[in-house]
Amino acid sequence: MNTWNSELDQARYDAMVGHFNASQQSADAAQLRYAEAMRIGDMHTAAEAQRTMSREEARMVNFQSGIDAYDQARDNQQPQEATQQQARWPTPQEIISYWQQRGDINAREANILRHNPDYVTDPQKFQAMQQASAEGVAKGYDRGSSRHLGFMCERLGILPPLTPEQKQAAKDSNVDEDTYARGEIKRLQVEHLYQRSNG
Repeated sequence: MNTWNSELDQARYDAMVGHFNASQQSADAAQLRYAEAMRIGDMHTAAEAQRTMSREEARMVNFQSGIDAYDQARDNQQPQEATQQQARWPTPQEIISYWQQRGDINAREANILRHNPDYVTDPQKFQAMQQASAEGVAKGYDRGSSRHLGFMCERLGILPPLTPEQKQAAKDSNVDEDTYARGEIKRLQVEHLYQRSNG
């Protein structure tokens, strides 16, 4: 059975910890740049900072997986298993869950990403989503609100994920879910216009 190599495996472990810490610092710096860019309305810088955060956070998930695997291997004296786990890249669902746990995305945004995982794996699509979110906030829509969700979906050309209640309402109305979702976007638009004219 393979045993922990105190020099080689410790060096790999230390390297992963170092990379994790570097990614954490880069993500934290990008978060500060994003907040400042949003404050002054610099959408280009905000989108660029969001790309950096997503890239570094994905790397952190990967490094943390490797660190945890090496911790387990050291306890079990099985570094070979750790090496195999280290090489695995996190799935879109794992990345989404990690972002949500950190508070980088809210539940509604996480739901959009779960239904559209290509917006996690495709940098251009992820940038488009972040840009749409920033534009919605700039228009005065509270992030996480139904109107903000509707604006993002409309801007990106995707349909909002339906809640179980909405799916049941679509079924009760003999309407397919895609048609119901398109109607939901229109309803949010009308509701927002009504609120503006009466607010």
